[in-house]
Amino acid sequence: MQSVQSGSKKRPTSVVGRWRVVIGLLAGSLVLMASAAQAQVDISVGDIRVSQAIQDDANSIRLISQRSTVIRAEVNVSGTVVPVTGVNGRLHVFVNGSEITPVAGLAPINGPITATIFSNFASENGTLNFELAAPTGIGPSTDVDFFVELDPAVGEFNTANNTGSLQNIEFERRCNPKIYYTRVNWLPGGLGLPETSKIEPGVGDAFVRGIFPFQDGDAGLYTQGLFPSANFSDDADGDGVIDGSTDGAALVDFLESCRQLIVSAGLGADDRTFLYGWIKDNPTTGNGRATIPGYAAWGNTQDSRSQRTFAHELGHLFGYSHNNRTLDELGWDVTARLDGNPTTNNVSGRLKDLERNDIMVPGLLSNQAWVDTTTYDLMLDDHTVQCTAPDLSRYIAVIQGIFDPRGFELVRLNPIFRYPWPSPPTPPEFQRGPFTLRLVDEFGEEYVQEFDATSFTEDPQGPETEFGAFQVRVPVNPEARIVSMEIYNGQGLMAAREASESPRIEIRSPQPGEALGETTIIELEIDDPDTDPEEMMMNVAYSPDAGETWVPLAVQLPGTTREFEVNTTEIQMAKADGMIRVFLSDGLNTVSADVEDLTTEAAIYDAPEPGFGLGLLGAAAALARIARRGRR
Repeated sequence: MQSVQSGSKKRPTSVVGRWRVVIGLLAGSLVLMASAAQAQVDISVGDIRVSQAIQDDANSIRLISQRSTVIRAEVNVSGTVVPVTGVNGRLHVFVNGSEITPVAGLAPINGPITATIFSNFASENGTLNFELAAPTGIGPSTDVDFFVELDPAVGEFNTANNTGSLQNIEFERRCNPKIYYTRVNWLPGGLGLPETSKIEPGVGDAFVRGIFPFQDGDAGLYTQGLFPSANFSDDADGDGVIDGSTDGAALVDFLESCRQLIVSAGLGADDRTFLYGWIKDNPTTGNGRATIPGYAAWGNTQDSRSQRTFAHELGHLFGYSHNNRTLDELGWDVTARLDGNPTTNNVSGRLKDLERNDIMVPGLLSNQAWVDTTTYDLMLDDHTVQCTAPDLSRYIAVIQGIFDPRGFELVRLNPIFRYPWPSPPTPPEFQRGPFTLRLVDEFGEEYVQEFDATSFTEDPQGPETEFGAFQVRVPVNPEARIVSMEIYNGQGLMAAREASESPRIEIRSPQPGEALGETTIIELEIDDPDTDPEEMMMNVAYSPDAGETWVPLAVQLPGTTREFEVNTTEIQMAKADGMIRVFLSDGLNTVSADVEDLTTEAAIYDAPEPGFGLGLLGAAAALARIARRGRR
């Protein structure tokens, strides 16, 4: 062994010392590796998904014009295993070759993000997310292009692939329904009227706007009906609960009678006209009630479930049954409508993961549901959102009633009402079911129509489906009296009516030209020589503009009524052109009486403006007026 001649003795290296050397060498190597990786980092645009509620990786779920849209872009990372921080970018959108986004592009709602080699659509911040709020500027087109440009990463050696695109995407045209809402005071529950803040636009309709293929920026999609809030007193068994098959069915029937009196620009309620009643809290055996097919429903205002209940019941009105599906693709709440709105709905975030249930799964909370691709596709093709002109050229007979839950008994058959405004018949796709209606007019013409009355319950203790309220609209000869009506089920005849002499009705008070205060007493004189008043029914409508627009003032009043009080604050203003019309039916004959030239002194809603439909008429001013008066 050769010795070191250094004038000092060399000390042997200890074990600890040896490890310090190794650690130092490793640390130095890692620094060199990180430096090399940073020098080789490359980011690029991966897959791009365009969604308006739910979307798959092939972008095969169809898109509609002017609806709020999210564009989610993957960021691919190569040349390093180290996450790349500070990744940002811009979106450019072109429609038919013209850019609708700013020249500099649109910034993401979540940038900058940290990108990894494993990009992840299942994480809300696993992609760069760009949102276009409605109206987006994207009209119907087959030529919509999306370009995503990534800002260069620190030390990136190749920026030539920092742009990705999705081109020639089609956006289809769809037309909105008109959804009115009203507050219902269920008197047996003693709860009073629901709070406006829980059901107003932007809150009550947040789920509906989030999942239905509507032009969600349309303020007229969901509006308060400008008519008095309803008092409803049915409680068949006196248990203080709205039982779906009895009280709940009766409330659907009541709301449908209200809906039939909603008239705009001289045209009656069509297949895009819906009415939803809100009940305070949740004093029910389920969450709400609707009939397939139908146009009127009701639901609760319980914060954790009310928004989802509204969307669920609207799905039933569209004709959709219950299912047990979870989401098959990721959903997205564009503009985060539901996120903490209100805070007690327990909904957070935009992303809707695969553990969520489809909206038509019963009995859920708002944070458990969204819409799957099957239901969304059905919605896109539903006749309600197609932009075809409604059939309003006919005068119809409206037949309403309630079956027992098994459909063996006709519990209630309302008198037929025939209104003077054009309205559509029941759509052909809904003219089927286990029941049959037969009308015969005085000229021997027969009108036969099949119909359904299925209700889906959310009562965990009850059956999934049962029969309940129904409404049938039959086009009849406006010049001919109906002389007989029959209703059948599969077992045979359930009910029959024969014509009698027409009744007569006169409004004794108020008198033409009177001014209406906060409440108005309506006095009637009714004469019918051959019909028991117990078998007659009245529906009362109000017009603020000499008969162009009508709304319900009171419905389903018994024929024994000769005097009643109505709320004339929650109506639109009228200056000598207000009207009240009372419709009276004795079973098959409908007559009416008017009082005209009325002025309102306590009405809280602005007068109609020419060319506008109900609900778009000074709603903001009306709500402000409500707050000032302290009446809500």
